Amino acid sequence: MNRASKALAEEITSLINKKQEGGYWDFKQQWHDSKADLLHDIICLTNNMENRDAYLIFGVEDKTCQIIGINEDNSRNRLNTVGVVNFLRDKKFVGDVRPIARVETIDIEGKELDILIIENSHYTPFRLSQDFKDRPKKSDGKDTGKTVKANNVYTRIQDTNTPIDKTADPDKEERLWRKRLRIDEPAYNKAMYYLENPEDWEKAERDSSDSYIATDGLRYPGLKLHRPAWDYSYYYRYAPEYSIEFTSYCSGTNNKHFLCLLFPDPNCTLMDVVVKVSNQTIYKYFYVDLDGTKAELICPRNGIIEFSDNPSEKAFIMSYVVKGSFECIVNEFLIEKFPIKKQSPDNIYRYIKPWKDCVIQFESEYEKDEFKKYIVNKYNEVIYNQETQNTNDILLSEKIPSISSDLLKYHNRVYKDAQVLMREYETWRNSLNAH
Repeated sequence: MNRASKALAEEITSLINKKQEGGYWDFKQQWHDSKADLLHDIICLTNNMENRDAYLIFGVEDKTCQIIGINEDNSRNRLNTVGVVNFLRDKKFVGDVRPIARVETIDIEGKELDILIIENSHYTPFRLSQDFKDRPKKSDGKDTGKTVKANNVYTRIQDTNTPIDKTADPDKEERLWRKRLRIDEPAYNKAMYYLENPEDWEKAERDSSDSYIATDGLRYPGLKLHRPAWDYSYYYRYAPEYSIEFTSYCSGTNNKHFLCLLFPDPNCTLMDVVVKVSNQTIYKYFYVDLDGTKAELICPRNGIIEFSDNPSEKAFIMSYVVKGSFECIVNEFLIEKFPIKKQSPDNIYRYIKPWKDCVIQFESEYEKDEFKKYIVNKYNEVIYNQETQNTNDILLSEKIPSISSDLLKYHNRVYKDAQVLMREYETWRNSLNAH
């Protein structure tokens, strides 16, 4: 069982143990005989009020919550992911926007369960533009098929779906529209969503008031230094109160990163990036200026992986980001808006490659935690020393200014750790995918 299936199995087990259905999960002993019922269930769950992924769990009795499993007796209408995608593709949805769903098969208590996962989406409310009707008939020729009605809004409240011949109450439909328009999203989430579309951000013009006063009381007591509040600033054209600011200075204590030392011109540093709403800071981090300002990329996070039976000085320093995080979104924004965009494709690759070679891009926080467990279980001081010997050292450019031996030693160690961990991550992922 790979890491994703393991996590899913743990979550589904916890839902079964609740001994009841809920607002985003529904138990089914077997796959639907009625395609209208299947479509109705999918639409209800994708329009759930929980603002999250939803599950149709096949192989569990819905009254007793007993695990039955999927077997030869109840698998007549069984679908895989391709079957579900094809089923939804044929249905007429408003705006041609359909739920995104997939099927995962997991093992719980030695029995197979099919999990139809309906992904969370902001395109709510999903609804049909044309009726969908089953065509089963009785022996007397009467039509007994069910109909999923066009323009009806179906949702799920606690363990109950909107009836197939009804539409959701107005307040529930309003909540789904508010979700679509992101009206109730926190400012942090809205900013992430807006930054995913760099083309909708306009460069701000500076005026004389865009500065702040910093007092350098150590070197020049009483001297007030006027610095610009930002070097580059952009605002979101559809909500100008959202802005992102880039400075040419760093508020951190260590303003150098090992990535800087991998390029011909290492005279670069970490700098601040700040996201604001109505001039209130909601996100602040660092980006790294590479090869004499020819490219800017987000600074990766650093994580410590300590060996369980060794002192911390023999721990790994892990450089990483998590996909979908603010760091990854801002990184794409930098690539789109800053000088790297003006480079040729070959040069763009030349700047991005060292970053990708050293920075692990985890699919999720769960994957990051599982990888750290893997490293802790595998490594000790002897293996650590062996593996780090098979790495490259930082080759210092003649352009680099004086750098202390201690700082160089630290950067070299982080660089070596990054090489080892990237190798381990690729091996670990390949082994999991093979299973």
